[in-house]
Amino acid sequence: MIINQVPIKIKIFIFLFSCISIIFLLLHANNGIYITQTTQISYSVFIIGLFFI
Repeated sequence: MIINQVPIKIKIFIFLFSCISIIFLLLHANNGIYITQTTQISYSVFIIGLFFI
């Protein structure tokens, strides 16, 4: 089961990373000031979410 769980988490991480990058580009187009705070919160939430998945 460990061998089967690793590629799933890698696929989930790639999917979440692509979503975060799209959100980062949208925030960069709109507000350049709030990039750091929102990306730190989103990265921390998704990384913590990966460990519980």
